[in-house]
Amino acid sequence: MIEITEEKKNIFLKVIHKIQNSQFRYIKKYKGNKRVNKLAVYYHKFIEKDLRRHSNNQEVMGIIKTLNDNGYDVYLLDKNCSFIPKRLSNKKIDLFIGIDGCGGGKYYFSHLEQLNATRNFLLQTVQPPSLLRKRLERRRIHREKNLGIYEEYIRKIPYEEEVIFNKNIHKVDTLIFPNSTDEELNNELNNYGINIKRVDWTTYKEVSAIERKPLKEIEFICMCGTDPFRKGIDYAIDFFSGLPYKLHILAQLHDEKKITELINRYENNSNIKYWGFLDTAGPDFRKLAKKAMFCINFSVTEGQPTAMLHLMKTGLIPIIDKDSGSFNYKYGLILDIMNQSSELTKKRIVEYVENFSWEEYQKQSKYISEFIIKNHNYETFKKQFNDCL
Repeated sequence: MIEITEEKKNIFLKVIHKIQNSQFRYIKKYKGNKRVNKLAVYYHKFIEKDLRRHSNNQEVMGIIKTLNDNGYDVYLLDKNCSFIPKRLSNKKIDLFIGIDGCGGGKYYFSHLEQLNATRNFLLQTVQPPSLLRKRLERRRIHREKNLGIYEEYIRKIPYEEEVIFNKNIHKVDTLIFPNSTDEELNNELNNYGINIKRVDWTTYKEVSAIERKPLKEIEFICMCGTDPFRKGIDYAIDFFSGLPYKLHILAQLHDEKKITELINRYENNSNIKYWGFLDTAGPDFRKLAKKAMFCINFSVTEGQPTAMLHLMKTGLIPIIDKDSGSFNYKYGLILDIMNQSSELTKKRIVEYVENFSWEEYQKQSKYISEFIIKNHNYETFKKQFNDCL
């Protein structure tokens, strides 16, 4: 038996104390507007100064504001917070809400155990890890066979996170997820046997409808987040290298090298241009969106993609894969990339976009924009979240 000296014990306690105190840099407090002694802990991300870096900033603000209006003091935990300090975990927590339980929210279930809150909410911003891993693997196999690309995803979900999620999901009182017409996804969620509430993601008020005139060329925009393979940029480039249309790719600058490599794999790539990250309320974005007619999303897996919501808000008509976040709007085209040949997919895109009269395009574009403006705004998001409480 190993003997622990008093000196070693003191060193160990000092290390633990240091770790606990260091976590406070990942915690911010927001006071409630009423003094009703309610306390909530919210595990997501700190609100960035540049709110338009990601729409999550608005959703974090909306949840905090709604909780504050209901009298909750809110402790916001950044995603990097790996351990709850005792000064917080020893308090009586009325509500714990956090994201995903995997990926960026991988500490959710350990926080749930530490806090022992009266109620636990899970805000699912991505698909559950078992379905996410299944679709990532399915696309990887398809990519190797059909595109000849053998590279791995930048953002992977380890099997251990799937095990932790499936083992602990029953501890969650309410799972919050956006509206979706994805049958495979909805079946996955319903199989957990817990209360599910639907909350639609918000868009920036600065992004508005764009009036377009008849265009000489048909142009598309693909806007997405990190990881070109996970977001389907590889497929977008493959398809559009063989289509007579222009494709504008808007994605994070740290993916530039990989996206450029993907474009350069094809000889017929002069119609594809990578722009990096563009502010969706800025003049460069509006100039591109005004020249385009359609937006695409061929992502491997999505909940409700906010990038596509913003493109649709300007009036761009969506063309997406069935796994890329379909929900209840009219119009647009849904593809099935995994179960159709590349030639058939390209043929369907051509037939769809060439079949529009300008009058019909304007009608559908106007509807798409008005749908997003009405259903995906900050106030509607706050009301839907308030209904969850």
